[in-house]
Amino acid sequence: MGFEIPSYAVDALEQHVLLHAQAAHDATVLAHRSVLDDVREAAAAHPSWGPELAAQIDTWDENDRTWIGIRGAGFESQAFAAEYGDEKRAPSGLMRTLDNTMNLAAQRAQQHLASRGAF
Repeated sequence: MGFEIPSYAVDALEQHVLLHAQAAHDATVLAHRSVLDDVREAAAAHPSWGPELAAQIDTWDENDRTWIGIRGAGFESQAFAAEYGDEKRAPSGLMRTLDNTMNLAAQRAQQHLASRGAF
């Protein structure tokens, strides 16, 4: 005994899944961009970081994780001093206190998904 699923039903299901997959991808991109923009803005306004160093902040994927920070020998030591402090400046903790930024990005992603009728 078998049950036949009409091809139009399979096609409709596939389209539905693809729409949700695209919405999830778009929400992920939105969340990444939101975090990056918010962190850059906060860093640019912080006296230990400043606009030049803030412009070097980026996100990247490595080892199945998304990272935010500064890569590149030209700015890593400046970023380390801005984050953890040195003899001239107090620690900023900008990168180590991203909970609110991450929560806001998650809310924006959820709103995006809701606006697309996904989830």
